[in-house]
Amino acid sequence: MFTAIIPARSGSKRIKNKNIKKFLGRPIIYYSIRAAIKSKLFNRIIVSTDSNRIKKYVLSLGAECPFLRPKTISGDNVGTAPVLDHAINYLKLKDEFFCCIYPTAPLINYNDLVKSLKFIKKSSFYNSCFSISNFSFPIQRALIKSKKGIVTYKWKKNVNTSSRKLKSYFHDAGMFYWLRTKKFKKNKSIYPKPSLGYEISQDKVQDIDNKSDWLIAEAKYKYLKYKKKLF
Repeated sequence: MFTAIIPARSGSKRIKNKNIKKFLGRPIIYYSIRAAIKSKLFNRIIVSTDSNRIKKYVLSLGAECPFLRPKTISGDNVGTAPVLDHAINYLKLKDEFFCCIYPTAPLINYNDLVKSLKFIKKSSFYNSCFSISNFSFPIQRALIKSKKGIVTYKWKKNVNTSSRKLKSYFHDAGMFYWLRTKKFKKNKSIYPKPSLGYEISQDKVQDIDNKSDWLIAEAKYKYLKYKKKLF
């Protein structure tokens, strides 16, 4: 059994109270906690928050909140690594691996948590495994825009190249990160090399930074739920 750590601070500028905003009737953090519980991988699901409101809600779901996160690591410009470092030090974590799960990943599937853990456990060579997804459009055909609004291709040699011949590129899907505890303590990074990428299809991934993203994520959730029933 392992420990899951979910970083969920209060306050957000682009979407107010993002971590507990209702997503199809439930606070969005519910979906991350539910996936962690359904995976049956974790003996502890820890939520790192600076908010008593969030603490009260996550406790009702069966997660733990043994501390309130210090204000010094709860600001807009604080990355994930310092938050995880604080949590594992507080918990005196000695597990071989722990998993960081983001609170705004409503499309997360517990099976992906299970499969990605098996993926990284195959070899002691890897120090992390995190969710990735490929870009929907070839980035080799990226456009750049001048101050006057004139657009040109960044790499002109790819203009007439078939997309099938262009290499696929990936981005962080922003769902979960399996981390080897000792290596994380040493490097203080959620991407300690060498890292494995666990690929998730584009229909199961949605970055949520604004209202439009939120609505798209809800539509994808409904689609995936319908698809599961249909097939």
